[in-house]
Amino acid sequence: MGTTICQSTTATVTATAPGGTYAWYTAASGGTLLVTNANYTTPALSATTTYYLQTTVLGCTSPRTAVVVTVTPTPAAPTA
Repeated sequence: MGTTICQSTTATVTATAPGGTYAWYTAASGGTLLVTNANYTTPALSATTTYYLQTTVLGCTSPRTAVVVTVTPTPAAPTA
């Protein structure tokens, strides 16, 4: 689960199932809560970054799932 972007751009990652209240974190356990929403738009990234997603349905919280945003380095300018 994840996406690939170009260096210095943002990515929007989206939870699709099973529903409930989604929460995006910076770590597999503990960490900083980033947003409670199905969608999370990252800041502009310069390196591959892993975010962690969990959901709460009827008061029960799921384990977190790793979501990797892979960053492709900017290529060198072409020469002529």
